[in-house]
Amino acid sequence: MKGLGSVVAVAAIQFLASALAAFLSGAGLWNEIHIYLMVKRSLETYRSNALIRFEFLNPLVYLTYIFFPLAIGLLGMASSIGLLCMREWARKATIFLATVPVSVCVLLVILRPRTLFPPDPGNGAILAFGGGVYLVLLTYLLIVLIPISIWFYKVLTRESIRSQFRSQKTL
Repeated sequence: MKGLGSVVAVAAIQFLASALAAFLSGAGLWNEIHIYLMVKRSLETYRSNALIRFEFLNPLVYLTYIFFPLAIGLLGMASSIGLLCMREWARKATIFLATVPVSVCVLLVILRPRTLFPPDPGNGAILAFGGGVYLVLLTYLLIVLIPISIWFYKVLTRESIRSQFRSQKTL
C-alpha cells in the first residue's frame, strides 16, 4: 500500500491539531460557564447587584471562538480515526477540514468584523486587550494552517491514495 505512510502522518497531525482545538475551545466554554456561576452565586449570597456583574459576549463571539473550533475539532478527531481505517467519508471530511477553517480565517482577517475584533481599550489596562491580539493570533494561525492544508489536500487527492480509499470501500 504505497502512500499509506503519508495518510498516517495526515491522520496523526489532524488528530493532534483537532484535539488541541477542541480542548482550547472546551476550556474557553468551561471558563465562561464557571465565571457565570461564580457571579450568580456571589449575587445570591450577598443579595446585591452592585458587587459583580457578568456580561454575556455577543453570540457571534461564542460561535466563532468556542463552538466553531469545538465542532471542527470533534469532526477532525473522528475523521482522523476514519483515515486510519481508510474510510472514504473520512478522506472527504479531511479535505473539507483542510478548506473550510482556512477560508473562514481568511475571511475574518480580511473583513475584521468589530464584533469579533473589538477596539483596544486604550486606557492603560495591562490585562485588557482588544481585537488586535485576536487578529495577530488569527494571522499566526493562518501561517500554520495554510501549508498544512495544502499538504493535506495534495496527499488526499492523489489518484493512488483515492484508489486505495475506493478499494477499501468495496471490501
